[in-house]
Amino acid sequence: HWGSIIVPTGYVDYELIHAAGGNPYGLSTVAGPDGPPEEVLAAAVHHGARLARITAALAPVRAS
Repeated sequence: HWGSIIVPTGYVDYELIHAAGGNPYGLSTVAGPDGPPEEVLAAAVHHGARLARITAALAPVRAS
C-alpha cells in the first residue's frame, strides 16, 4: 500500500548478516565519533548494490 518495494539485505552471507546486527531487513548501527565500523560500511555497499540491481531489473516493468 506504500507503492514501494522493500529490498532487504537478505540472508546472503553470514558476515553480512553479522555486520547488519543479525537483521535481514536492513542495516543499523550505533556509530561513535569515528563513524560506523568498516564491516557495516561494507555491508551497506553490498546492500546498495543489491538495491541497484533490483531497481535496474524492475525499470522495464515501469516503462510498460
